[in-house]
Amino acid sequence: MAANWLSLLHSGEASNEDREACLNWRNANPEHELAWVRAEAVQQKLGLIPESLGKGTLGRKQRYDRRQTIKTVALLIAAGPLAYATYRGIPWREVTADYRTSTGERRQIRLADGSQLYMNTASALDIDANLQHQLITLHEGEILFETAPSSQRPWLVNTAHGQLRPIGTRFIVRQLDAMTQLGVIEGQVEIRPAHASHKRLSAGQQAGFDAHGIQPVRRLPNHADAWIRGVLHVNNMRLGQFVHELARYRYGMLRCDPAVADLRISGVFRLDETDRIIEALPATLPVQVNSILGLWVTIQAA
Repeated sequence: MAANWLSLLHSGEASNEDREACLNWRNANPEHELAWVRAEAVQQKLGLIPESLGKGTLGRKQRYDRRQTIKTVALLIAAGPLAYATYRGIPWREVTADYRTSTGERRQIRLADGSQLYMNTASALDIDANLQHQLITLHEGEILFETAPSSQRPWLVNTAHGQLRPIGTRFIVRQLDAMTQLGVIEGQVEIRPAHASHKRLSAGQQAGFDAHGIQPVRRLPNHADAWIRGVLHVNNMRLGQFVHELARYRYGMLRCDPAVADLRISGVFRLDETDRIIEALPATLPVQVNSILGLWVTIQAA
């Protein structure tokens, strides 16, 4: 039932009566609301909800097959709690997060105090506030945060590896499995690993950290924030790393054969056009593209 309601509301055909009926159905039983959350999370992860319908979304439009959506979501829901809990890429903390983006989606959020939050592809976070501070908890993915000068309470950012304390600043945070990466564009940010001493980074600096320490500080590359404009700038980047970055913005599998991973690439690329980027690689590099249905793609030697 949840799949049918969600599909109808995103079809462009729902009336006000339909929306009210759906809300009544969700409120009638806690299990209905849980089913709704599951269906919505599955659709976002599979890219079945058109990005153009999301508030503040900065991404390309996707084709939407209502019948296929119902079948896919209904199948995953019907599989039961165990199958759902083990579904790759949907841990509960991300399913229930205050804000989420699906693969390839970017989102801009204006907060109550005037601060600006940008979410990159496949990200999830919570926002909480009390009398002492305001807190962002990043569960997955990458954000760019601009603190408002007029903010009356300090902001903090929690990740799996520690806490960040911005000081009138603009900065990027990316959470990986083994560490968190911080890049400071303006102002300063203090890194507080969970079990190590603090360190303050200034504008133009970046560093990775885990719970037990901070890596050496490096220069932040120019255009590190270009993804909020849907652009990827690369300068003499390894092809293997380039392919890894592109893979973040598309569904399916995209891999680079180790035989060509050390080739170098430079340029400015639109993140909403990953298919065109991949297809163009053989024109500039000695590689060929092996694709199965556009979902299993390998870049290998020509």
